[in-house]
This record gives sequence, C-alpha cells and structure tokens, in this order.
Amino acid sequence: MDVQLRTIKTKSQLQLIHELYTTAFPPEERRSDEGLTEQLNAPDCRVDLIYVGERYAGFCIWWQFEGFAFLEHLAIDPQFRGKGTGERVMKILRATARGILLFEIEPPCEGDALRRLNFYLKNGFYLLDKPYRQPSYHQGEELDMKLMSSQKQIPEEVLDSWIEVVRGRVYKV
Repeated sequence: MDVQLRTIKTKSQLQLIHELYTTAFPPEERRSDEGLTEQLNAPDCRVDLIYVGERYAGFCIWWQFEGFAFLEHLAIDPQFRGKGTGERVMKILRATARGILLFEIEPPCEGDALRRLNFYLKNGFYLLDKPYRQPSYHQGEELDMKLMSSQKQIPEEVLDSWIEVVRGRVYKV
C-alpha cells in the first residue's frame, strides 16, 4: 500500500480535510476556518493530505523550524485506521522533517487518549517528562497536554526554547 503526503496550498484543497478536522479534534484543539486558511500562507507550515494510492486517507499539519519539526495535527480517516496508514505517515514525517519531531497529545488516562499514546510509543516516539500547557486557539484557557518526540531526551534549555518557538509561531502567543 503506497502512502503519500501531498502538500496543499489553496483554500479549495483545504475543504478536503474539513469534515475529518472537525470530527477528529474537539473545538478547543482546533483552529477556526479562518485560522486554518491562514496556515496555507505560513512559511514554516505544511498542510499535507494523506493518500493511500489515489484515495484520500487523512491529513497532517506540521511546522518545520530550526532544529526540530512540530506536528500540530494528524488525523487518519476511520476507514484507513488500523491498517498501518498512521505508522507509514509517521515514518514519512520522521524522514522528511529536519531534526527532532515534537508533538502534543492529551494526557493518556483512558480510551482514545491511551490508544494514541500506545500508537506513538509503538512507533518509536517518547513521552517527555515536562509539564506542558497548550495555548488556546480561541482565547480560552490553556489545555493540559503532554509532549512527545522522536528523541528520548532533549536538554531542558533546548526544549524550553522550542516550546517558546511553538507558542510564538504556531499559537501566536
């Protein structure tokens, strides 16, 4: 099964992800439609459609910064879950991103959150022992989240500087 990432640049292409974006992420974990459209023009951001063969299978939104990449959103269409699609996407991202891949997950207490954590651990990612709060997309309260990365340990001063980059460039706070 051939999995590809195809970067999009137009608002009409962005419509392909709208339904999955709104069903895969709760409102507090996603941008407004306008905010999502603005990402198409952000120089450090890639909005990639995921294809299995010629069939749309999901999307990922990620940022390339100096020394690391930040995965903001990843969603696989339900009909492609459990078939290795997400695993292949993570391998592509690791190979494409320059530097360490960093991303947020909700605290893994139970259910889907625990399933996601286990997926990332199985695919060679590490849960970082660093208190972290995701800035709000909608001027609400910050969310308690956890950080994961493609490297087991990151020096605290480096991680702190990367978090500041993410807060400023991704969340604009």
